[in-house]
Amino acid sequence: MSMWMDWLKIIQLKPRFLFGIWFFGALLLGLPQGLAEIFSLSEIRNSFRPWLGLLTLLSFSFWLVQLIPTGSSYLARRRLRKTLIRYLEFLSPEEWILLAYCLKNNQQTITLSIVDRVAGSLVARGILERAAGVGNQMSWPYTIHNIVWDYLLLKRAEFMSKAPWSQQDIESSWHDLDHHIRRYD
Repeated sequence: MSMWMDWLKIIQLKPRFLFGIWFFGALLLGLPQGLAEIFSLSEIRNSFRPWLGLLTLLSFSFWLVQLIPTGSSYLARRRLRKTLIRYLEFLSPEEWILLAYCLKNNQQTITLSIVDRVAGSLVARGILERAAGVGNQMSWPYTIHNIVWDYLLLKRAEFMSKAPWSQQDIESSWHDLDHHIRRYD
Protein backbone atom coordinates (compact mmCIF):
# COMPACT_ATOMS: atom_id res chain seq x y z
CA MET A 1 0.00 0.00 0.00
CA SER A 2 2.83 2.42 0.79
CA MET A 3 4.30 1.86 -2.69
CA TRP A 4 1.12 3.31 -4.22
CA MET A 5 1.25 6.27 -1.86
CA ASP A 6 4.81 6.96 -3.04
CA TRP A 7 3.65 6.93 -6.65
CA LEU A 8 0.78 9.28 -5.83
CA LYS A 9 3.32 11.77 -4.51
CA ILE A 10 4.85 11.93 -7.99
CA ILE A 11 1.49 12.98 -9.41
CA GLN A 12 1.33 15.81 -6.89
CA LEU A 13 4.62 17.38 -7.98
CA LYS A 14 4.49 21.03 -8.90
CA PRO A 15 3.95 21.70 -12.62
CA ARG A 16 7.47 23.08 -13.08
CA PHE A 17 8.99 19.76 -11.91
CA LEU A 18 6.69 17.74 -14.16
CA PHE A 19 7.58 20.01 -17.06
CA GLY A 20 11.28 19.50 -16.30
CA ILE A 21 10.90 15.70 -16.26
CA TRP A 22 8.90 15.82 -19.50
CA PHE A 23 11.35 18.16 -21.20
CA PHE A 24 14.38 16.11 -20.15
CA GLY A 25 12.69 12.88 -21.29
CA ALA A 26 11.67 14.39 -24.62
CA LEU A 27 15.17 15.77 -25.09
CA LEU A 28 16.74 12.42 -24.25
CA LEU A 29 14.41 10.52 -26.58
CA GLY A 30 14.61 13.05 -29.41
CA LEU A 31 18.35 13.67 -29.28
CA PRO A 32 20.06 12.82 -32.59
CA GLN A 33 22.23 9.69 -32.45
CA GLY A 34 25.47 11.66 -33.00
CA LEU A 35 24.82 13.97 -30.03
CA ALA A 36 23.67 11.06 -27.87
CA GLU A 37 27.00 9.33 -28.49
CA ILE A 38 28.96 12.50 -27.71
CA PHE A 39 27.19 12.80 -24.32
CA SER A 40 27.33 9.02 -23.77
CA LEU A 41 23.54 8.82 -23.62
CA SER A 42 22.88 6.44 -26.52
CA GLU A 43 23.35 3.28 -24.43
CA ILE A 44 21.05 4.58 -21.65
CA ARG A 45 18.48 5.71 -24.20
CA ASN A 46 18.50 2.40 -26.08
CA SER A 47 18.35 0.29 -22.90
CA PHE A 48 15.55 2.22 -21.21
CA ARG A 49 13.62 3.59 -24.20
CA PRO A 50 10.25 2.06 -23.21
CA TRP A 51 10.54 3.34 -19.63
CA LEU A 52 11.76 6.77 -20.76
CA GLY A 53 8.85 6.98 -23.18
CA LEU A 54 6.34 6.02 -20.49
CA LEU A 55 7.83 8.43 -17.94
CA THR A 56 7.91 11.24 -20.50
CA LEU A 57 4.31 10.62 -21.55
CA LEU A 58 3.05 10.39 -17.96
CA SER A 59 4.88 13.51 -16.80
CA PHE A 60 3.55 15.43 -19.81
CA SER A 61 0.00 14.23 -19.09
CA PHE A 62 0.16 15.13 -15.39
CA TRP A 63 1.74 18.49 -16.23
CA LEU A 64 -1.05 19.24 -18.68
CA VAL A 65 -3.73 18.23 -16.17
CA GLN A 66 -2.20 20.51 -13.53
CA LEU A 67 -2.11 23.45 -15.93
CA ILE A 68 -5.89 23.46 -16.33
CA PRO A 69 -6.72 24.69 -12.79
CA THR A 70 -3.75 27.05 -12.82
CA GLY A 71 -4.91 28.56 -16.10
CA SER A 72 -8.52 28.82 -15.02
CA SER A 73 -7.61 30.55 -11.74
CA TYR A 74 -5.39 32.98 -13.68
CA LEU A 75 -8.27 33.77 -16.05
CA ALA A 76 -10.67 34.20 -13.11
CA ARG A 77 -8.29 36.69 -11.46
CA ARG A 78 -7.99 38.65 -14.72
CA ARG A 79 -11.79 38.74 -15.10
CA LEU A 80 -12.21 39.89 -11.49
CA ARG A 81 -9.62 42.64 -11.96
CA LYS A 82 -11.31 43.85 -15.14
CA THR A 83 -14.74 43.85 -13.48
CA LEU A 84 -13.60 45.70 -10.35
CA ILE A 85 -11.76 48.34 -12.34
CA ARG A 86 -14.78 48.81 -14.60
CA TYR A 87 -16.92 49.40 -11.48
CA LEU A 88 -14.67 52.33 -10.57
CA GLU A 89 -15.87 54.17 -13.66
CA PHE A 90 -19.48 54.19 -12.41
CA LEU A 91 -19.14 55.22 -8.76
CA SER A 92 -21.73 57.43 -7.15
CA PRO A 93 -20.36 60.69 -5.71
CA GLU A 94 -20.60 59.28 -2.15
CA GLU A 95 -18.70 56.14 -3.15
CA TRP A 96 -16.05 58.26 -4.85
CA ILE A 97 -15.70 60.39 -1.69
CA LEU A 98 -15.15 57.31 0.47
CA LEU A 99 -12.48 55.82 -1.80
CA ALA A 100 -10.81 59.21 -2.31
CA TYR A 101 -10.73 59.73 1.47
CA CYS A 102 -8.91 56.42 1.90
CA LEU A 103 -6.56 57.27 -0.93
CA LYS A 104 -5.86 60.74 0.47
CA ASN A 105 -5.01 59.25 3.88
CA ASN A 106 -3.14 56.34 2.31
CA GLN A 107 -5.16 53.80 4.28
CA GLN A 108 -6.57 50.66 2.74
CA THR A 109 -8.82 49.90 5.74
CA ILE A 110 -11.49 52.20 7.14
CA THR A 111 -13.97 51.77 9.99
CA LEU A 112 -17.60 52.65 9.35
CA SER A 113 -20.98 51.70 10.69
CA ILE A 114 -21.90 48.13 9.79
CA VAL A 115 -25.08 49.45 8.13
CA ASP A 116 -23.36 52.25 6.20
CA ARG A 117 -25.16 52.38 2.84
CA VAL A 118 -22.15 53.59 0.85
CA ALA A 119 -19.91 50.87 2.28
CA GLY A 120 -22.70 48.33 1.69
CA SER A 121 -22.91 49.35 -1.95
CA LEU A 122 -19.15 49.02 -2.39
CA VAL A 123 -19.18 45.63 -0.62
CA ALA A 124 -21.93 44.43 -2.97
CA ARG A 125 -19.73 45.30 -5.94
CA GLY A 126 -16.66 43.66 -4.38
CA ILE A 127 -14.70 46.90 -4.12
CA LEU A 128 -14.77 46.82 -0.31
CA GLU A 129 -14.50 43.74 1.87
CA ARG A 130 -16.21 43.65 5.24
CA ALA A 131 -14.11 42.09 8.01
CA ALA A 132 -15.65 38.97 9.52
CA GLY A 133 -16.52 39.03 13.22
CA VAL A 134 -14.44 42.06 14.21
CA GLY A 135 -15.53 45.44 15.54
CA ASN A 136 -18.85 46.78 16.79
CA GLN A 137 -21.92 48.05 14.98
CA MET A 138 -20.75 51.64 14.86
CA SER A 139 -17.13 50.92 13.97
CA TRP A 140 -16.74 48.00 11.59
CA PRO A 141 -13.56 47.57 9.53
CA TYR A 142 -13.84 47.58 5.76
CA THR A 143 -10.86 46.96 3.51
CA ILE A 144 -10.49 48.05 -0.10
CA HIS A 145 -9.89 44.96 -2.25
CA ASN A 146 -6.17 44.55 -3.04
CA ILE A 147 -6.78 44.70 -6.79
CA VAL A 148 -8.66 47.99 -6.44
CA TRP A 149 -6.17 49.43 -3.96
CA ASP A 150 -3.19 48.65 -6.22
CA TYR A 151 -5.03 50.19 -9.17
CA LEU A 152 -5.92 53.33 -7.18
CA LEU A 153 -2.34 53.78 -6.02
CA LEU A 154 -1.13 53.40 -9.59
CA LYS A 155 -3.75 55.80 -11.03
CA ARG A 156 -4.07 58.15 -8.05
CA ALA A 157 -3.92 61.40 -10.04
CA GLU A 158 -6.37 60.16 -12.67
CA PHE A 159 -8.85 58.96 -10.02
CA MET A 160 -8.62 62.18 -8.00
CA SER A 161 -9.18 64.27 -11.14
CA LYS A 162 -12.65 62.71 -11.54
CA ALA A 163 -14.01 64.55 -8.51
CA PRO A 164 -17.82 64.72 -8.66
CA TRP A 165 -18.09 67.89 -6.54
CA SER A 166 -16.23 71.10 -5.92
CA GLN A 167 -13.08 70.92 -3.82
CA GLN A 168 -14.82 72.72 -0.95
CA ASP A 169 -17.68 70.17 -0.88
CA ILE A 170 -15.20 67.31 -1.03
CA GLU A 171 -13.20 68.72 1.88
CA SER A 172 -16.42 69.15 3.86
CA SER A 173 -17.43 65.53 3.17
CA TRP A 174 -13.98 64.32 4.15
CA HIS A 175 -14.21 66.32 7.37
CA ASP A 176 -17.61 64.75 8.19
CA LEU A 177 -16.28 61.29 7.41
CA ASP A 178 -13.18 61.91 9.50
CA HIS A 179 -15.33 63.11 12.42
CA HIS A 180 -17.51 59.99 12.21
CA ILE A 181 -14.51 57.68 12.13
CA ARG A 182 -12.74 59.40 15.04
CA ARG A 183 -15.95 59.41 17.13
CA TYR A 184 -16.19 55.61 17.26
CA ASP A 185 -12.53 54.55 17.14
